[in-house]
Amino acid sequence: REVVLDELASVVPKLPAKGKSMRTFILQGEGGKVVQATAAALMMCVQRAARLPLESSIAADAGARAAKTATPGRAPGAVEAMWLAVCKSADTFWSRLFKHMRPYTSAKKQADIDVRPLMVNLLTDLLDCRAMPEWPSAALLVQVLCQHLLKEHGLESKEPTAR
Repeated sequence: REVVLDELASVVPKLPAKGKSMRTFILQGEGGKVVQATAAALMMCVQRAARLPLESSIAADAGARAAKTATPGRAPGAVEAMWLAVCKSADTFWSRLFKHMRPYTSAKKQADIDVRPLMVNLLTDLLDCRAMPEWPSAALLVQVLCQHLLKEHGLESKEPTAR
């Protein structure tokens, strides 16, 4: 999964910023709505990070929790572990994407690639998919992107062009 996320992060800066060929993945049930294939692959990869526990382990976990006093506001152990794996995958993608985009956003080097339209296209695809039940990872990816932009890759960045 890490290798796939790294490959996706390295492909995004090389995507076409405009044109009909950039949106090639047709969403089901949305009347022919299309998104970038890389955005769809990203959402699938993040969603697949969640490993659903077997029913026997859920029953054992429920029995163990019944024996102990439940902590209010805490998710069961298996669900919490799944959520952390999905969050880690989303964070890994954005960290690697910003790492791959660093040469293109540097003020010292005038790059021939403008990353703003690439990010706008990716964010547009994620925002279009976030309300769809088939793509629950889209909302998480947007949330993790916002966290990165509020911290080291955005407002708190040492690069003035990144701010």
